[in-house]
Amino acid sequence: MHPQMEMVIRYNVAFNALDSNDQEHLKSRCGSSGTINIDLSELGMPLNAAEPADVFEYVFGDRNETPQRAEFIVASMNIGSSVEVGWNGPRTKANNGIDTLGNTRDFHSWCIDKDNANKILDYPDDQLSPSCEYRTDHVVRQAWSKELADEIRPRLERESRIYIQELIDKKGSVDELIKAIENNTFPLQYCTARAFLLYSSNPSKYEVVIGAFGFVQPDGRTFWECG
Repeated sequence: MHPQMEMVIRYNVAFNALDSNDQEHLKSRCGSSGTINIDLSELGMPLNAAEPADVFEYVFGDRNETPQRAEFIVASMNIGSSVEVGWNGPRTKANNGIDTLGNTRDFHSWCIDKDNANKILDYPDDQLSPSCEYRTDHVVRQAWSKELADEIRPRLERESRIYIQELIDKKGSVDELIKAIENNTFPLQYCTARAFLLYSSNPSKYEVVIGAFGFVQPDGRTFWECG
């Protein structure tokens, strides 16, 4: 599952687990539509000097500590951090302070056709994160540095074999999966399997690219949805 989607699901579960009074308090404070990103920059004290009860009071209006409140705060801050990172640009470090290349799910993979001027072979643009709040019709892709790509590639090669077998069990054969790539019906959110399957069908023709994709906004900025 896409990491952004995982965070959205976690956020929704956490919000729904709050009691009705907490939900109404948050809606009255932050608005009743969209996600509520908790920003502790205005807490009034350094976060490392605050007691948990100080944080609960800042967010919910009283100092009552509950597991449901704690989970919501974490889930909301994760979404806020993810959105902020999306404006910063593609990954440039193996450890970016959020995750590492050993455990990240935040990347994108596609192929290029070396025999056809490095033509990009990927999901159609309209199939990339259709539910993203910042999606536009202008999609851009950017490869990671060779250093980052080389470091994560062995892991993705191992994982791709698992995902491909999973899809074979569902679809019936490699040939059916190749047809799905050609017909743009390949299962969504399997970019690693899609890229490495196509590459394995003709390694001399195709090359796997690991990197990021984003949506160019009307003001010219790019929101990097993945990678």
